[in-house]
Amino acid sequence: MLGILDELAAMPEGEAEYLQSPFSRMLSKSEVTQDLCQVFTRLRDQGEVRVHINKWVEVSFCLPQKAHGCLRHMDHLSIQPEEINRCLESLRPYHAMLLLEDEHKLISSLSLDASPALVRLVLMASPLKSLSNLAADADFTLRQVFYLVGHLVHWARATIIYPLCETNVYVLAPNANLNVTSTLAEKFVASFRGVSLHAIMADFSLPSQLREHDSPLGLPDKQAQKVQMVVWMLQHRLLVQLHTYLFLVPTSGPSSLLVDNRFRGSLSAQRSRDELSVLQSDSRRVSGLSAYTEDSESESRRVSRLSVYSEDAESVVSECGSPLETSLSVEGNTVKNVLSDSEESTVPHRLRDLLPRELSAEEREAILAVPAARGVNDLRLFVRLCPYFQGRHHLEEIMYCENLRRSQLLTLLDKFRSILVTCQHEDKVTAVFHNL
Repeated sequence: MLGILDELAAMPEGEAEYLQSPFSRMLSKSEVTQDLCQVFTRLRDQGEVRVHINKWVEVSFCLPQKAHGCLRHMDHLSIQPEEINRCLESLRPYHAMLLLEDEHKLISSLSLDASPALVRLVLMASPLKSLSNLAADADFTLRQVFYLVGHLVHWARATIIYPLCETNVYVLAPNANLNVTSTLAEKFVASFRGVSLHAIMADFSLPSQLREHDSPLGLPDKQAQKVQMVVWMLQHRLLVQLHTYLFLVPTSGPSSLLVDNRFRGSLSAQRSRDELSVLQSDSRRVSGLSAYTEDSESESRRVSRLSVYSEDAESVVSECGSPLETSLSVEGNTVKNVLSDSEESTVPHRLRDLLPRELSAEEREAILAVPAARGVNDLRLFVRLCPYFQGRHHLEEIMYCENLRRSQLLTLLDKFRSILVTCQHEDKVTAVFHNL
């Protein structure tokens, strides 16, 4: 390249070749220039590049914010590298990895000196397996699995989901392409003959569990195809999974788990009217199911609906009317703010001793007013789970961290449903890949 520059510089100004761009001459005569041009073009168009310099040294590079948008023709996605890094830092063993392309095609695209562990992980991966189960099946440490999964996510070869199960709640992504003649619709028909993509998308226009779409009379092949269609839609980011989050909301006042420290010391009988208006507005905001989280970074974390847990924890008992009225009354029974002297005398001191001091007086009274609090085992488990009732931990995370079965957790939540408010929104880890 330097020789071409010197050659052009030595030419007389009158010659025609002097007017020719030196880069055009380099591109026609220098292989290194051709490789550099190829690197620039692929990074601009695809977000990644893998070339061999002098047909020997392999050079690879990826722009994840570009690669994730170009992989599935989703130019509307704008994922920044720091968002992907935060996602990988928030990985938990209960998450799962979903490959975005066929495993054999992915393995064939790897470099010749790719780690055998990476190949083994790709072959063992399944959207039904959590990362902890994947580590056990592949005989890897959990840390090693996290590194390998992070590598595949960075190169837009995989995404993070929660393992597929029948209790998962999915809804159509807000930025999904609904055009009837879209490229995705044609690709879906090519993969699933005789099935309309928009018909399947209509099934998830409202949040619903996977088992609601299974027919008890359906053939196993049809049910397996249904799962494959859900996986396909997750790969193309047409579905968003919703998780259930919990708030402890005593009706006598704002929860100490939700209100800032500057309000905690002012819960006395001589509050000023200004302080009361601030506290009431904060209570209405939580009771009205706004997507409040102390670490929320996206305005799109909206609350889907207020659900009151029944025995199977699935049916919605009542629709939301007034947010304040809903929070103050559950099933028509208002939780008492303060225990009367006769009631207070009947509460054993050993039950009061189980409640942590971090809870406010209103929270302790509201908890003890629940009939299920008379059971020592139920009260101990509820107190143990109180730190999770801040709207920042979904049910699946609580189940994993506390080693609880879903039925065990839902039974407890049903017993204390009068002081709990539930909402549904996406997990912050997976929401990164939907621009939510």
